[in-house]
Amino acid sequence: MNFTVQRQLTNDLSVSVGYVGSLAHDLPFAQDVNYPLITTTPVPSTGNVQQRRPNSGFGQVFLVQSNQTASYNAMQLTVTNACPITFLFNAFYTFSKNLNSLELDNNQTQGGAQNMLALDEEKGRADIDQRHAVSFSAVWQPEFSYRGNGVVKAILNGWSFSPIIRYHSGIPFTVLDGVDANLDGAGGDRANLAGDPRSVLVPTAPVRELRVAGSISQHLCGIRW
Repeated sequence: MNFTVQRQLTNDLSVSVGYVGSLAHDLPFAQDVNYPLITTTPVPSTGNVQQRRPNSGFGQVFLVQSNQTASYNAMQLTVTNACPITFLFNAFYTFSKNLNSLELDNNQTQGGAQNMLALDEEKGRADIDQRHAVSFSAVWQPEFSYRGNGVVKAILNGWSFSPIIRYHSGIPFTVLDGVDANLDGAGGDRANLAGDPRSVLVPTAPVRELRVAGSISQHLCGIRW
């Protein structure tokens, strides 16, 4: 779904604001239905993974089910200036969020779920999610008389400059602890969260310094949020 509102500000300048959204249901995913359980007997360890499977006679058993989702929502801002003589520019800004119920590996049905029995814990930003994206393009064709000097005018005029500038925020990353924390035989689990990860942004200085702290918070959120 998408819609756009456009406004002509001057003869040469126009602005448009739009929303773009998509929602995908029933995406396929191969879930291990013979995933090792956390049991009291035997005591879970990396050495008895096979023994703790529901059917210890088999290893991993993948069942493909269409039960995953993905969504994309974005605000798009466009500013266009068209001067037919010397200057033209287009500026674009996109503020978006791309979420997946879990991350698939190279668009295949098998992904990197940490716990096959708790797939709801896998929802988060997609690997391709870039919250902010800005691009700017322009074409400039200068024309000068050079005091009537025909040779200089012929040499220096007729050129065009076409810069293209693009900026975007970084893609998300996952902090791993490098060990098999949930004892399922696969290492590289996510690190445990201790405390409030946003507490560093909470100002603890006196009121007279709140303005500076607020500016820092906005800058950090602009990079990572």
